[in-house]
Amino acid sequence: MPFVDLNGWNDFVQASMDIHHLLQIGIWGELKDQFGWKAMRLINSQGGVQILFKKLPFGFSVGYAPRVSTNYLDSLAQAENKQELLQLLIQQRTIFVKFEPDRWDTDYSAPTGLFVESKHSIQPLRTIEVDLAGTEEEIL
Repeated sequence: MPFVDLNGWNDFVQASMDIHHLLQIGIWGELKDQFGWKAMRLINSQGGVQILFKKLPFGFSVGYAPRVSTNYLDSLAQAENKQELLQLLIQQRTIFVKFEPDRWDTDYSAPTGLFVESKHSIQPLRTIEVDLAGTEEEIL
C-alpha cells in the first residue's frame, strides 16, 4: 500500500525532485488538520500526492489536492496507480476530489477518462510581486 505517514512523506519530499510547492509539504497538511481537514499521502513510482479530506454530513467527505505534481497525475493513467487512489477515495467516502496541477501554464491536460476539467481553481494560478516602496500612484 503506498500510503505513508508524515515522516515518510517528509522523507519523500526531501528526496524528490517532483514536489516543489509549499501546499504539498507535510507541515501544510498538519496545519490544515487543526481546521478540520485530514491529510492522507500516497506515493507511487512516478510521484506522490498529499490529499486533504474534509468530513461532510452523513459520513461523506470531499478531497482537495493543491499544486499536485503533473508526474503524479500522469501516473494515474496506469491501472495500478489509479486503483490505489480509488481505494483511498472509497475508504474516505469521498464524493469528489479536486486536483490542482502545479503548473504555471494552463494548457496541461490530465489523463483522459479520469478527470472532469474544472474552469475554477481554489488557489491563484499566478502570484505577482508588487513593490510597496513607491507612492500610491506609482503602485497603482
